[in-house]
Amino acid sequence: MQHGEAGVEEGNRTKGSGLDKLLAYVGRYMHGFFSDLGSCAVLLDVYSLADKHRTEIQKRRDGVTVAVQKFIANGINDGSIVDRDAKLTSLFIFGAVNWMSVWYRPNGPTTPADIIETFKSILHSGLTTER
Repeated sequence: MQHGEAGVEEGNRTKGSGLDKLLAYVGRYMHGFFSDLGSCAVLLDVYSLADKHRTEIQKRRDGVTVAVQKFIANGINDGSIVDRDAKLTSLFIFGAVNWMSVWYRPNGPTTPADIIETFKSILHSGLTTER
């Protein structure tokens, strides 16, 4: 959760549009994933945690989710992000990024920096109002 929360802080510090803030969040969150391999896997199976820990993680996860949805909503409002459902858009992003814990291999052919830039580019292309 620290990586998601750090991503939210990065997005909030970023000057610019809602899209700029969202991409800053994604980049920082993904950077955290690659610097702390394995820590994000818990997000795929939060229900396997003990009640005490699950409640804390769910609360923190919900805070990150709301913040990311706000980045998206702000981007829609400022015209930088196409008008899409903010909740579904955030779920799409979380699904893509969190699923890396399943397929990423440190000894694979693509560097973390390349993966981060590719994901950000795909999100930018799919969400921007610039055509």
